[in-house]
This record gives sequence, structure tokens and C-alpha cells, in this order.
Amino acid sequence: MRRGEILIALFLIVVSVAAWISSAGFVAETAMVRTLSPAFYPRLVVGGIIFCALLMLVRARHARTREATVAWGQWYKVPLAAGAMFLQVFSFEELGVFPSAWISLVLLMWITRVRLRMNLLISTGFLVFVYLFFVLLLQLKFPTEFLPTLLGRD
Repeated sequence: MRRGEILIALFLIVVSVAAWISSAGFVAETAMVRTLSPAFYPRLVVGGIIFCALLMLVRARHARTREATVAWGQWYKVPLAAGAMFLQVFSFEELGVFPSAWISLVLLMWITRVRLRMNLLISTGFLVFVYLFFVLLLQLKFPTEFLPTLLGRD
């Protein structure tokens, strides 16, 4: 049994249940699509977190060792990953949502040494899923500008 993992999983469950309860007060605006409630997406994410935390609890409960060793890996990958994310931020307005996200996903998985074929397949598949789920099913519009939105400018 790994106590740290159990504590983290319990914390995630408590916070997720609180988020689930707080999403009950979400009110639909007149411009919103009436097919799904405003709480649908947050509850979908929270439900996924609860499910994964429960899996983490089961795994930690059945672990054979009490101590977990921490493997820090190669430290230089952190600045590379941060650079890939900054590249997405700064290329967002010029390239658009999907091309800049695809490039950053490919770079992040390259940094973690995912094989090229699998890297391209996962990146493309994920963005197709995002397009189908968020754009077609939920009918959400992605922002066209990122930095002005982030910096609070109109």
C-alpha cells in the first residue's frame, strides 16, 4: 500500500465532488446551445478525474511495496517541454488552434521519445477527437486570439 498515492487520490476525489456540486448552479445563457447544459463539460471532466482517482486507489491498495522510488529522469527535458508550449502560445494566432496544437503535441511526444509513427498517430487522432467532440458535438467556438485574451486586452 502506498500512502502518498492514496492520499492524492482521496484529495482528487474530494475536490472533484466539490466541483461537481458547484457546477449544479451553472445557468445557460441565451446565446448558448440548448442541447447540453452548461455543466455538461465540467461534469464530464470531473467524472473522468473521479474515475482515474478510483483506479489510482485500487492500484495503490494492491501495490506490493510500501516505498516508491522517485526517478527524476533527464532534467533538460523540462526546458524543452516548456519551449514547446511557448511555441504553441506564440504560434497560435498565426497558425490557428489546430496546427499550433498539433506541432506542440508532436514536439512534446518527441521530447519524451515516443516513436515517430505513434507520435503522429496520437497527435492527429487527439486533434480529430477534439474537433469532433468540441466543435461538432458541443458546437464550441475556439478563440482566434490567445495572447490578448491571456493578457486581458480586447
